[in-house]
Amino acid sequence: MDALSSMNIFLRQEIDRMQRVITAVRNTLMDLKLAIDGTIIMSENLKDALDNIYDARVPALWKKVSLLLGRRNRFRQFDFLGAYFS
Repeated sequence: MDALSSMNIFLRQEIDRMQRVITAVRNTLMDLKLAIDGTIIMSENLKDALDNIYDARVPALWKKVSLLLGRRNRFRQFDFLGAYFS
């Protein structure tokens, strides 16, 4: 396996992760629009998303779909190890 193949695998995984997040955001926003119009019932998840968006925070559902927070913590651990060994 060459370097380009490894990079392509990594990039494809990142694209798949971002696609999941974008799909969750799109679905939530479309459902919020329908709930505000009165077409569907406002669920607890939608109410939470609406409150968080109003307060300029990331809704819990989006955090759950996104693994970015956990990944950021892993990178911090690697930075610490790199500083320790250098």
